Amino acid sequence: MINIGIIDVDQTIHNKLVFLLENYFSKTDDVIRIHHFHSGEAFFNQDETNIDILFCDVLLPDGSGVEVAKVFRKSHPWQPIILLSENDEYALLGYQVSATGFILKPIEEKNVRFFIEKAHNRVSKEKIKELIIKTREGIVSIPSSDILYIEIQGHVLHIHYCYKDNIYNMRCRGTLSEYEKILEPYGFARCCVYALVNMKYVTSVRGTEVYLSKANEELPLSRSNRNEFLNCFYDFLSESTILAA
Repeated sequence: MINIGIIDVDQTIHNKLVFLLENYFSKTDDVIRIHHFHSGEAFFNQDETNIDILFCDVLLPDGSGVEVAKVFRKSHPWQPIILLSENDEYALLGYQVSATGFILKPIEEKNVRFFIEKAHNRVSKEKIKELIIKTREGIVSIPSSDILYIEIQGHVLHIHYCYKDNIYNMRCRGTLSEYEKILEPYGFARCCVYALVNMKYVTSVRGTEVYLSKANEELPLSRSNRNEFLNCFYDFLSESTILAA
């Protein structure tokens, strides 16, 4: 379930966004629930903590939509925010809240669809995928967001993950290709033939080395995987792009 919030006084805008959102997500595997608000006060009087994507007008009846977005951003560090306005002079305000985009009213389908898709891609990467892993000791469930990287040694997979600030290494059977297919939508990419990395923990890429936070170690970046890995890394870092429609 993806929860989408719309804060705008104009009911026509609500109706158009609903139509475009339902049309887009009808072609995906995700189910959406749309929450409607006509002021910042109404938004915060409800439980906004579960909102995954926020559409917010820059000017609201009870104040600045940007200020509402700022408050929302403090407790929602990665959730996409898309600002709307009748004046393109407000577009740069999006940088203050790391907005995914800015849509100029009256809204056009092409522009809105671009940002819906961008926001959806972001949510898909951040939503936690639980991995059910069979080991010699039994069955273990690990959130994909806790996995730093997976490497294969011989015929054994080593899953390096963090739990309560400690790093653990779980061994299991399987193939790296199998996990690559499952984890690709969640920001994972191969840096070399034997290692699959979570972009969330990559601090930098320098030459032929990938540096990981928490694990405090380096992994090799092979020539054959370099372009695809860097594209995945750049995509992960580029979620704050602002474009004026």
